[in-house]
Amino acid sequence: MLAPVLALGVGVGFSAPSGAASSRAATSSTVVAPGACTQRTRMHTARVDFRYPSCWSAATFPQSSLGLISLAYLSNETMHNPCTTHRSGTETTTHCAWAVSTLKPDGVLVSWSLLGMPGLTLRSQRGTNILIGGHHAKFSVTTGSVCGSLHAAERISVLIATATPDNLLMMVACLGARHVLDERDLVTTMLASVTLH
Repeated sequence: MLAPVLALGVGVGFSAPSGAASSRAATSSTVVAPGACTQRTRMHTARVDFRYPSCWSAATFPQSSLGLISLAYLSNETMHNPCTTHRSGTETTTHCAWAVSTLKPDGVLVSWSLLGMPGLTLRSQRGTNILIGGHHAKFSVTTGSVCGSLHAAERISVLIATATPDNLLMMVACLGARHVLDERDLVTTMLASVTLH
């Protein structure tokens, strides 16, 4: 079981145990209009597999603390490690924000994480009941200036029940305003390909 979660979201500060985290960063790429993005690439993580648009880049910046385990990031923009670590004496503190510095009008940022805390259940979460990969899930969409400092036009949040008690799989997608409907279609197509293991 994971340690308690401080907040059910991305871009929150948390304390982490000392120890270096490995990372695989995405390289810079040209933004492709969503309608032209028809090819798919398979992503395999420790908890979930899915297919994502090949015009997005994938990156992993493993962090594991206080109930939040980062699994993967996807974007059509250049990504960087969203977490910074500060050491003071014997204490190590890690603060995590977003994996992109800004979200352009045609930008997309997706994060996959595993959440865990005692008593965490899907039933207690907000959202519309759906099935993803044969598992019960909650789906919600927030519009306006969302995703904190990214000021995205839309945020799609999905929480998926797992076979492990007190654990949920979380996907958050922050979408820019220019092609928001097409970007939403790309995200929902990705969700339709999900397999949990």
